[in-house]
Amino acid sequence: MRRDALWLLWPGLASLWLRGSGRGLATATAFGGLLNYALITTFIWPQLLSRGLAPWLVPAAVWILVLWFWIVAARSTAKFLSVEAAKQTPPNDDANRLLMQAQTEYLKGHLSQAESLLTQILETCPGDAEVRLLLATLCRRHGRNEEAMHHLNELSELPQAATWRMEIASELKLSRSACEGEPPLTRAA
Repeated sequence: MRRDALWLLWPGLASLWLRGSGRGLATATAFGGLLNYALITTFIWPQLLSRGLAPWLVPAAVWILVLWFWIVAARSTAKFLSVEAAKQTPPNDDANRLLMQAQTEYLKGHLSQAESLLTQILETCPGDAEVRLLLATLCRRHGRNEEAMHHLNELSELPQAATWRMEIASELKLSRSACEGEPPLTRAA
């Protein structure tokens, strides 16, 4: 918990550092500019905007804006960190049991039962790469190629995606060719 609190100190830092997000960069830069402006109007040039205002008014307003910006960004960062933690939570024994059951249903050709089990697993373990890959395959086989592409895009953002990069690339190729109306690729046995 203490480690998560450090990400809250500078708005945008968590998404910038952990995901390389452009939005995180913009947030961190905007906060830096606002903080510098507050420091300048407080200690160097209090009447920067207008000489007709009281010298304490502009710095007070800017510091209130800095505080508001920090609070809003801290809430956003806390939400971001909770989503990241959920993605990295390892699957439990129930999820493994459900995955094995879903694989069995998939191999039997009971695709709707398999899909139901897979979505049930994703509700508790959204970061399970194997489940997402199987769900993308299942969606492609049902002809829901856009949904399959969505699952594959989410899968590619997970930390475990490197392990499955060949399978992800293969599924992406099959889903794209199905979207374009090409016949699916067949594999030699």
